[in-house]
Amino acid sequence: MGRELFEIIERLLCLTRLDPGRVGEALGIALTPIDEGDQPFATYIGSADPPAEVAGVELRCPRPKSRMEDGLLILTLSPDLDVPIYAIRARFGFEESFDPRPPEAPENAPSYTTYHLGGARLAFGFLD
Repeated sequence: MGRELFEIIERLLCLTRLDPGRVGEALGIALTPIDEGDQPFATYIGSADPPAEVAGVELRCPRPKSRMEDGLLILTLSPDLDVPIYAIRARFGFEESFDPRPPEAPENAPSYTTYHLGGARLAFGFLD
């Protein structure tokens, strides 16, 4: 795993607002709106071509009817990218919470580690 992923995350954490233009520029990925009807948020998606460490992105921005104050950004990492939890902890410290996969969950369900950095909540999902 290169330092590029952490540099991307740092650029995203520096954004004062999540919007398709700023997020797309930080990732080098064009985001396209998708129509989900009358949802409380507008959804934008994009994918890297050729695939990179960040293979895909989904951005949800609040609309006026939303109770959300800010957006939600979901990054899909390349399946070839092996990011061990110790590398995350080395970069961001020990997490504020760790939520292991419940025993009754499917084997492909992730465990999550969560941080609050500035005004952002950063969570990583890990497969066992």
